Amino acid sequence: MGFIKKSKITLFLENDKYLPGSQIKGSVSLSLNKPLKAKSLKVYLIGQKIIRQRMPKFGIGGFKARNSRINEAKYIFFNQVIQLAGEEEYSNQSYSFEIKIPDDILDISKQFIQKELSADAYEFLQSAKAKEMLDWDEKDRWFVEARLSIPFKRDLKQKKEIQLIT
Repeated sequence: MGFIKKSKITLFLENDKYLPGSQIKGSVSLSLNKPLKAKSLKVYLIGQKIIRQRMPKFGIGGFKARNSRINEAKYIFFNQVIQLAGEEEYSNQSYSFEIKIPDDILDISKQFIQKELSADAYEFLQSAKAKEMLDWDEKDRWFVEARLSIPFKRDLKQKKEIQLIT
């Protein structure tokens, strides 16, 4: 008795490191066990900001760094979409794509926190961080994701992390 082959989507990228203003080139390959009616096939360039804050625990004797708690929040601050195909019946095939990374993509990342917080709150956080009163940091992660949207079923998707070089 054989195994039933699972449908899958595979994302291929020519590179994993890019400069602002450059092109992300790649392809999406569909490996389906039967033709499939789907709403769309899209590729996304996603910018995610991760903000971590260390919350110290205090106990008898004061500060306990070893037992501190870390709060983490993730925000999508950039989401560029390229539609490769619309509503149709999909079969085993490949689609090529190119996504242009905006020249000012790193500025968009830097401005995100300032836009989300009031000016006073942002100034306080920067000041507290500089004085080591508050331990928080932020990190950007970048992804390319391919997604086949299937009505009333789980979408087929694959995500790959890329690096933006400054």
